[in-house]
Order: sequence, then C-alpha cells, then structure tokens
Amino acid sequence: MKEFANVKRKNIPFFIDEKEFIKLVDRVTESKYGNKTKITRIESKSGFDEYYLSAKDGEIDIKATSGSAAASALNAYLRRYCNYFLAF
Repeated sequence: MKEFANVKRKNIPFFIDEKEFIKLVDRVTESKYGNKTKITRIESKSGFDEYYLSAKDGEIDIKATSGSAAASALNAYLRRYCNYFLAF
C-alpha cells in the first residue's frame, strides 16, 4: 500500500480551476446550483485526493485537493441530498 500511496502523491494534480468547476456544476445540475456552490482548494493531509462536503439551506460548500476530488464531492452531494445519480 505504501508504494501505491507514493505513486498517487506524484500523479495527482493538486489543482482546481474554480470557474471551470462551477461550469461543471451548472452543466450537471442544469444551472440550479452553480451560483449556490462554494469551492475551496485545500492541501492534502494524507497525500491522497480528499474532499470535505457540507450543505446548508441549499448552499453547497466543497473543500477539495483537486478538481477530481471536487467532482466526487459534487457527486456525493447529489446522491445523498438530491437522490440524483450520475453515470458516465
């Protein structure tokens, strides 16, 4: 497992383009949540992709280490709170 963790640390682009992520939210939710979503980039504590998700009063607050982690958080929000499932 440790070797896998080292590979993941080297290969994960810890970067989020906030504007592009909001565009993704708008595309996926038909423009319902783009203006209600706050995205913040955080540093990885473990070396792996991580996200923290909170939602209150229809506002979505996502803290993530990368764009992939942020997209996973959005998917988790849609599944848990909206009963909406995405499949690609």
